[in-house]
Amino acid sequence: MTNLADLLPAGGGQNNTDFVADGTISSGAPVLLTAAGKAAPISGTAAVTGNLGQFEAATTQETAAVYDSNSNKVVVVYRDDGNSYYATSVVGTITGGSTNTVSWGTPVVIVSYGCNAFAPVFQSHDNQIVLGFQAFGGGYGSRLQVIAGEVNGTSMDWYSSGAYDPDSNNSVDYVSAAYDANAQKTVLAWKSNDYTTGAYSVESCVVSVSGTGTSANATTGAISQLDNGGDIIDTSCVYDSNVNKVLVTFGKSYDSYKGFGRVGTISGTSISYGTEAQFMTGKQPLQVGTAFDTSANKIVITGGDNANSSQGDCCLGTISGTDITYSTPVVFSTGNGSGVGNYSKSPIATVYNPDTNKTLVAFFNIGDSYSGQYVEGTVSGSTISFSAATTFEAAVSGQVSANYISAAYDTNVDRFLIAFVPYATGPYYGQGRVIQVGTTNLTSTNLLGLAPQAISDTATGTINTWGSRCESASLSLAAALRFGTSAVFEAANAGVITETFDSTNNKVVVAYKDSGNSNYGTAAVGTVSGSSISFGTPAVFESAEVGELSAAFDSNENRVVISYRDAGNSNYGTAVVGQVSGTSISFGTAATFSGTNASYNTSTAFDSSNNKIVVSYRDNGNSNYGTAVVGTVSGASITFGTPVVYSAAGTTNYGSITYDSTSNKIVLCYQVSTDEKAIVGTVSGTSISFGSEATAAASSSPSFRSLSFDSTNNRVVDTYSDGSTGACTSVVGTVSGTSISFGTPVIADSANTGYVGSAFDVSTGKIVIVYNASSSGLANTGTVSGTTITFGDKVTFLSGDPNHVGAVYDSNANRVVVSYSDSTNSNYGTSIVASSGTAPLTVGTKYYVTPSGSFSSSAGDPSVNAGLAISTTSLLLNGDS
Repeated sequence: MTNLADLLPAGGGQNNTDFVADGTISSGAPVLLTAAGKAAPISGTAAVTGNLGQFEAATTQETAAVYDSNSNKVVVVYRDDGNSYYATSVVGTITGGSTNTVSWGTPVVIVSYGCNAFAPVFQSHDNQIVLGFQAFGGGYGSRLQVIAGEVNGTSMDWYSSGAYDPDSNNSVDYVSAAYDANAQKTVLAWKSNDYTTGAYSVESCVVSVSGTGTSANATTGAISQLDNGGDIIDTSCVYDSNVNKVLVTFGKSYDSYKGFGRVGTISGTSISYGTEAQFMTGKQPLQVGTAFDTSANKIVITGGDNANSSQGDCCLGTISGTDITYSTPVVFSTGNGSGVGNYSKSPIATVYNPDTNKTLVAFFNIGDSYSGQYVEGTVSGSTISFSAATTFEAAVSGQVSANYISAAYDTNVDRFLIAFVPYATGPYYGQGRVIQVGTTNLTSTNLLGLAPQAISDTATGTINTWGSRCESASLSLAAALRFGTSAVFEAANAGVITETFDSTNNKVVVAYKDSGNSNYGTAAVGTVSGSSISFGTPAVFESAEVGELSAAFDSNENRVVISYRDAGNSNYGTAVVGQVSGTSISFGTAATFSGTNASYNTSTAFDSSNNKIVVSYRDNGNSNYGTAVVGTVSGASITFGTPVVYSAAGTTNYGSITYDSTSNKIVLCYQVSTDEKAIVGTVSGTSISFGSEATAAASSSPSFRSLSFDSTNNRVVDTYSDGSTGACTSVVGTVSGTSISFGTPVIADSANTGYVGSAFDVSTGKIVIVYNASSSGLANTGTVSGTTITFGDKVTFLSGDPNHVGAVYDSNANRVVVSYSDSTNSNYGTSIVASSGTAPLTVGTKYYVTPSGSFSSSAGDPSVNAGLAISTTSLLLNGDS
């Protein structure tokens, strides 16, 4: 016996138990135990990062977000530096479903003088938003003010305002607030500085709102002092609905930045406090944020440890009477020793999600090039554990990509809104991004075992539980992209690369600029076998420098057409016809398609209904207009009709073309100014006509796009690098007649992206996208549904930058071939084969159950150990042992 599996009886007998299925269970699937004692399949949804929604077209600071559960709106309060630092508010409406967008109403000035340190809360008993803040303009000298208002449609009505503190010698800062639902009052806390005596203190008061609408008036009770020993930093307020108490935290900068909290009890219009207690002992927590976990009845406290490179730390607080105790802090962001940023007075955004019973913590991470990130914390008993960080705003040039972060959770559409200011890219305008967190019914304790055979809903079937062995032909890794061994097609810098598939000879043709041979236009023929590709000897098609390469296969003439800019001939737009034979390719005589004008950004497609080649390009000889021309292949030659302008908008950049075989139309996407545009073309004879231009994505400053046609869903998928965010983004288009319409753009990867490529994998019905981001070559699969697309987990195919990355589908091998210049190997021209589908288990590997119910060799969130693979189709189940 050479296999460990042979030593173990299938199922282990004593650990096989029959259960009634609550839902249909697949063979080999992990199952969980329900509260009713049944076996249920695991289900989950992936996290989605929505698109940016700008709410202020001027420099913005000090954002603070709050959710109004009466109107189902999110309100963001901020300082408008473009309007004399006025306190300003804006109402956001979050769209759920597959769109994950936020639309904003018109900003409303709260008070017409300079303000800071905003602390808004929503009062559910009267549907009022109460706002405390520092007024440093209007002659108030940094005094505390409070105002009440309410949402009115997509706008805000603010009703009352006045300087609370009558002592003009006092200034306030670090204002925070919490709503006590039991007392139906709001508590404000702040740092106070008496200019006359130089004394510092932490103070608080109770806010009462009388009346509603235009008669609403906010008044304040007596001041309670929490500390007067010296300078203070970072107050925070949170309401504990389990004991009906308020916790106020503050940092004593005069005492080595230690963090303390005191429990407050409201009585009428006053508040009294218990004894102060230090949290995160031994640390120096800054930018402290707090939230109350209603499922665990714990207060979640976050902060950046000033004594440890601003590392992100978190502890739990438990209130008993008027006292509070704290758990040992855990780390939520090491940031490679640089952790959470403390560049502003904004607290770390800490918001509880009652739908998942988790707390979202949003911050910018110095140790990850200052990117904006979030984690989710799950409380279990007296401790909290965190998921891996998700980036919501990618780093740019090592600058702070997301500052003044605040967040709110919309319980109506089950989405977070993160408001922030993108300092890395500028301009420093207020932005909001919708976050849909991942969900799952799997917990760290409810995994029951595996089903060796399928079980129908309500039927009884056997479950292999812990200590047994599960064997099933269906026991395998979930479908994902996997890559074979890369192959070099050019042992020199390949420069610009394009590829197409010759379906007659079942070969991949790669065309490129050979920097090792005077930048001559060169092509190589590749043969895919399984997960490998091999190449024949390269052939020169242009004995001069070339650029702007693109290619397509004419299945009528069984020829490859390569379009390019001929730098050896005044940058004329040029095309050449190639014929594959075995592992070689030969070429006819090149023909120009752009007359005497320079041609850039070429893109080529084959219209199989008219048997024509269509080339799009930017015509530098005609004001950089977007132009297209129809070519007819005959043997080894190609002739062109008269070029047609499809976009006379000035500079039309980075056009990409595809053929929609359902509507028999040509589709073009391209950049005009800061918008992603699209247009539909109809070939007739040797000419092409176009419908009306459509906007695929507004204000995205797109570049490096790639178009693919999903023939399963009859949709065009446009994938591009979003210049405003850096994110790799896709948008789905639907052709109707001579028009095209688009769904909402979806972010595939929020990391800063360069080159992109895409191909439709007919065998799986998925779009495969490839791109370079985070100094890596990455790939993902997208599934189109209606007018949107969802993505799986990204996969790395190169631990280094792949330049000019592209993809093509080999319909003979049912594989996607990715080609690129390999920065880790002198930019050699390189290709690698990707395949999809399930993969067998690896013997001796420990596997985990993922939140979606599949298997992975990496621990996830929650991290549930399934067992050890003892064959390619069997696991020894050992749970969390």
